[in-house]
Amino acid sequence: MNWRTVDMSRESRRDQFAYFQTLSNPYVGVTVQVDVTELAVWCRERGTSFFLAVLYAAVRAANGVPELRRRIRGDQVVEYDRCPSSHTVALPDGTYCYCSLEVDRPFREFLPYLGQCQFTSCSHTCEKGCAILQAVEKGEIPRQRHESYCAMYQEIKDVKQWQQRNKNV
Repeated sequence: MNWRTVDMSRESRRDQFAYFQTLSNPYVGVTVQVDVTELAVWCRERGTSFFLAVLYAAVRAANGVPELRRRIRGDQVVEYDRCPSSHTVALPDGTYCYCSLEVDRPFREFLPYLGQCQFTSCSHTCEKGCAILQAVEKGEIPRQRHESYCAMYQEIKDVKQWQQRNKNV
């Protein structure tokens, strides 16, 4: 990730950054209310992970705000060209893990192939008749991008089952 030093003498928020510099572990959280009904329908129709779609959209939106890409490095404030997510994922045993998601490539590169798989429950990781795997083999989707997807899928695939089990509690 590339970054640039921010000249804080010209920034209206310099006092806030000065305060955050005094903290041992400075961070900020943002909470917003968003209607995701259309996204939920879109994911359901295509058999796409709602969790990954929301996470992807949130990280892309946050990266669209330059101030949310700023970090304190020593005595300087720097602004990155992009930042990965930093989130927790609940695990089936009741613990959790820390994960990150890079969203430097558009999600839409997978879109032309969704809904074309032989099976509607396709995870796009190993199934015969998977349109995305075929696109990877043809070089239409970069192999590294698919490997990144598979790593994310492995991290969260059990979370979905755990969430479904607890819905009935």
